[in-house]
Amino acid sequence: MTKTMFARIVMILCLICAMGPLSTDMYLPSIPAIAQDLATSVPTMQLTVSIFFLGMGIGQLVYGPLADAYGRKTVIQVGTAIFFITSLGSVFVSSVEFFLFLRFMQSLGAAAGVVVINAVMRDLFDGLEFVKAVSVTMLTINIAPLVAPTLGGLIAPLGWRLVFVILTIYAFSLFVIVKFTMKETLAEENRQSMQPGVIFKNYFEILSSGKSLGVIVAQMANGAGMFAFIAGSPYVYMTIYGVSSSYYGILFAANIICVALGTSLNTKLVKHSSPLRVLFGALLFSFTGALLLVISAHIHFESVFSIVLPVIMFICVIGIVGANATTYVLGLYREKSGTASAVMGSLRFAGGAFAGFVLNSFDTGNALPFAYTIFACSLISVSSFWISRIFYSGKSLKHSS
Repeated sequence: MTKTMFARIVMILCLICAMGPLSTDMYLPSIPAIAQDLATSVPTMQLTVSIFFLGMGIGQLVYGPLADAYGRKTVIQVGTAIFFITSLGSVFVSSVEFFLFLRFMQSLGAAAGVVVINAVMRDLFDGLEFVKAVSVTMLTINIAPLVAPTLGGLIAPLGWRLVFVILTIYAFSLFVIVKFTMKETLAEENRQSMQPGVIFKNYFEILSSGKSLGVIVAQMANGAGMFAFIAGSPYVYMTIYGVSSSYYGILFAANIICVALGTSLNTKLVKHSSPLRVLFGALLFSFTGALLLVISAHIHFESVFSIVLPVIMFICVIGIVGANATTYVLGLYREKSGTASAVMGSLRFAGGAFAGFVLNSFDTGNALPFAYTIFACSLISVSSFWISRIFYSGKSLKHSS
């Protein structure tokens, strides 16, 4: 495959995978305005984030088998069409109940993209080319949630409905791009059956395998920690530490830069080591940041950087974790890549939804719930990976590949 063709395919995949993160987070700065306009409370509007994560998780479980049976292009077109209709509906919504419904349906549309991009990459790429493609798309997946609130902050003064106008235009443009520039990548001989027994058998095989389960849970918990940061950082930074909204955007941008730098290192790291070793190193680094975050939250230093710096340590390797976990798991289930991708994606968003619910359950007036939620996610991530390597794979980490 030529470099030009590779770049074109990866660019389209990045546009597809950005659909979910942009719709998740671009409206966050407008939450108070939406709550006021729809005559509801800010906490109720914050629950729309967890509802969106939940829909993303459920949707991927449906799209995974569909993508393996009917093809990647059909699934992404259906998902994009749903996303377009619900985004357009959100522009004209007038009740909180209907808004919640539309957000859930919008997440079901966006879920198609997360499943399809991994399956397409597994269809087309091998070796280092696959690692490069996964690293770039993971960079998009992890940076988009960080960039989106900054964009949303710029849009918010012009009215919150403009966010959904932009998402509507984005969805329509993406549908056209996919229809006319993307080819079907699933070969006829690799298509899976849509019989319920076969679908459940495939899911059970992936979830019951000690070889893959620990890595899947590690990525899920690590991603949940990032979602906890997205959901909790506005309150911690602006309310507890008194940071202005514009300064908050700058601090958010620092995370974006660090994620980009971390993810850009992944291809170089994998050249000299296995994906699993790089993954474990990244998990340990993020755990160190989470531990320092808990210590800082307990001491409660006056400077917001006592929270910002440990958070950056946790966040900066999120792309490395995602890229290597995806590379490893999809390598195990090449013929079921849509289903395997659905398992990883749905659990990641389900973990994010749960982390959001846990975080919103505590109102202590300090950063401890925020810190402990991220720490718990990091601890689960490291532990599940380590236990799976030692006890389930029948190998020590030293001999893992």
